Amino acid sequence: MRNYANSRVKSKDVRVKDIQAAARKIFFKKGYQNASVGDIAKESGISKGTVYLYFKGKDDLYVSLMIPITKLLGGELRKIRDNLEANGFKSGKQVISKICEAYSYIYELDPEALRIVFGFVSGIHFTSVSKETFEKLNDLARDNFQISRNIIATA
Repeated sequence: MRNYANSRVKSKDVRVKDIQAAARKIFFKKGYQNASVGDIAKESGISKGTVYLYFKGKDDLYVSLMIPITKLLGGELRKIRDNLEANGFKSGKQVISKICEAYSYIYELDPEALRIVFGFVSGIHFTSVSKETFEKLNDLARDNFQISRNIIATA
C-alpha cells in the first residue's frame, strides 16, 4: 500500500496509470463482478473518491484498460492490410497466419489486457461507461473491424 501523503503530488497521468495497475490486479484476483472501486482504491493507496475523480466507475475503469491494447491491435492489423494491398502475400493461408501472429504478438506483450478485451467481447455489459471512453473505444473497435473486413475482402 502506498503512502497517502506521497501520492498527492503525482501527475494525473501517473495517478491514472497507478489506478489502472491496481484495477488489473483486483480484476484478475477477484474477477470483474466481485471487484469494487473500494478494492481498487485500497490497492492503489488512495481514497475511493480519488478513483472517481479519474473514472466514472468500475465499468469506465475496466474499459480504459482495453483502449491501449485495442490501439496496438489496430496497428498490427493495418500492417497486414498494407502488406496485402501491396501484394505482399502469396495466399489466403499466409494472410490468416499473419493475423494469428498479430494476436500472438499482442498476447505476448500483454496477455491480461487481451483477456480484458475478450472478456468484454464475450458479453460483459457496461452501464456506466463515460461517453468519452465509450466513444474512444467504439471508434477504435470500428476501425479495427473495418481493417479486418478489408483484409478478408482482399484476401
